[in-house]
Formats: sequence, C-alpha cells, structure tokens
Amino acid sequence: MAEVFVKLVEINLISSELSNKMISAVGFRNVAVPSYDQINWDIVKSICEYNLQDFKQFAKAMDTRLNN
Repeated sequence: MAEVFVKLVEINLISSELSNKMISAVGFRNVAVPSYDQINWDIVKSICEYNLQDFKQFAKAMDTRLNN
C-alpha cells in the first residue's frame, strides 16, 4: 500500500513530506494488524495525540486536488 503514496507524489497530488508520513502510518498498520493482541498501546496513544493531523492533511489534500 505504501507504493500508492509514492505514486501520489509522482502525479503531484501530495507532497513528499506527506507521503513519508502516510508511509509510516502504513508501516505501523502492517505491524499492528497481524499482532493486534500485542499492540503497544503507548504507541497508539502517541499516534492519536501527535499524528492525527497527518491524516487530516492527507484528506484535505485529496479533497482540494480532486474537487478542483
């Protein structure tokens, strides 16, 4: 799934910086999903506290680019 964000940069839909943030989120998901019974909830809490703006930024970028 990370490749999608690389492609979005290539076609100028998102920045490289945002792409890297989304790729990190995919990486966390790839680790968390198969081992959900052993999730480090401190990491989840940190993501919720400090990184939700990354997802909002991605949604805004998609909305802006796709609705213009």
